[in-house]
Order: sequence, then C-alpha cells, then structure tokens
Amino acid sequence: MLMKDLILQGLVRKIPPNNARAKSLHEMSLQTLKVMLGLSITKENASMVFRELYECLRQDIEAVGYRKGLKFENHESLKVFLEEVLSNKLMATDFDRYRKIRNGINYYGDKVSVETAAQAAKDIPTYLKELPAE
Repeated sequence: MLMKDLILQGLVRKIPPNNARAKSLHEMSLQTLKVMLGLSITKENASMVFRELYECLRQDIEAVGYRKGLKFENHESLKVFLEEVLSNKLMATDFDRYRKIRNGINYYGDKVSVETAAQAAKDIPTYLKELPAE
C-alpha cells in the first residue's frame, strides 16, 4: 500500500505540523529507552522489555510524522511511512516484525525470549539514531 492510499482511506491524516507533540513523544521515548536499557533482561521480564522498546521506536516514528504534518491511525501505516517517506526499508521490515511480536504479547499473551528482547535492545537504539531529528 502507498502513503497516498493510506491518506485516502483515513489511516494517515494530514495535520498542521506539531513540533511540541513531536518533542514530547521523542523525550518520552528516550526516557523509556534509558530505563529499559538499564535493566538486565531475564526470562521473567523479556516480554515487558521488548514491548517497551517497541513503544520507544513507535513513539519516535510518530514524532517524525508530527513534525512532517502526519498523524497515523494505526501501526501498520508507520511501516509504509518508513519505507516510502523516510526511505528506510530495513527499519520498516524490522519495525513490522517487531509490531507483530508486540501484538502477540499484548493480545495473545505470547512470551518473548531473552535473545529476542536482547536483539531489540541492540537494534532499536540504532534505529532511533537513524530517524530524522527535525
């Protein structure tokens, strides 16, 4: 699906750029990231750490959207935004994979391995640095 189709379907809305909201989301993302990276990942907390790391990435992608005057109505739209607008196919692919894992945690009670959470703890800070700051 293309960004123009998502806009036509109302899954992405054009809005006035909102730098204040973008800044707030970005700051929250960094705070959560700092806390999550400060934890030792264990079998007991791997799913929670993974979910929060995913949220850091999602919040920062949404922050970029707010700076560009876009509001996303679902997480799938963020993948298209990453691919089409930010031209980052690798991040889009990983984000979508992480989204599916996160959905498994939230909606089905799936467990995440320590290894999966540890990989996210490696990947997500790198992706956050790749997102445009302004």
